[in-house]
Amino acid sequence: MLQTIDSDLAHMLQHIYSEPASQNTITLLVSDHGNHMSPWFYFTGSGFAERSLPALHLVMPHAFLARVPRSIESSLYANQQALLGSYDLYATFHHLHQLVSAHYTATVATPSDPQALDDTDILLTNRPQERALLTPEPPPKFAFSLFDTIPRRRGCDDAFIPEHTCVCERDKDVEDIVVLQ
Repeated sequence: MLQTIDSDLAHMLQHIYSEPASQNTITLLVSDHGNHMSPWFYFTGSGFAERSLPALHLVMPHAFLARVPRSIESSLYANQQALLGSYDLYATFHHLHQLVSAHYTATVATPSDPQALDDTDILLTNRPQERALLTPEPPPKFAFSLFDTIPRRRGCDDAFIPEHTCVCERDKDVEDIVVLQ
């Protein structure tokens, strides 16, 4: 089953990145590893690790990295093996919103002038009440963006990862973990 999904995903990514618009496209893929497709594997130590450590792949276009501070690219490299929680992903999306808002010119298009926009413009409104709806809530203080360096000595409690999915402080190898039903 996984092989068929792999070829479809590869085809989709090749199609996306063959288009000129891909120079302004950030791709985030989040997935489990797929190995726990049977109940026999699901309740093993390896199955626990597969469920608790989903894959996350972030593809950043060079054009985007050229427009932002060099520290962002350095942080992305430094954070490749960092412990992340869902709040950190939210902090990353919030940070991305701030970066995009700061580096692009806001264009207000009216129905009478839809041709005013090109593919580098972001449609924002000039009405304060509508602009407030486009501004996301700030992330919690404990969350880290992938665009900032995430501390190496960080545990599941720090990242607000539930204890039942935490693999950080296990006394035994993953293969020795017994999952109780």
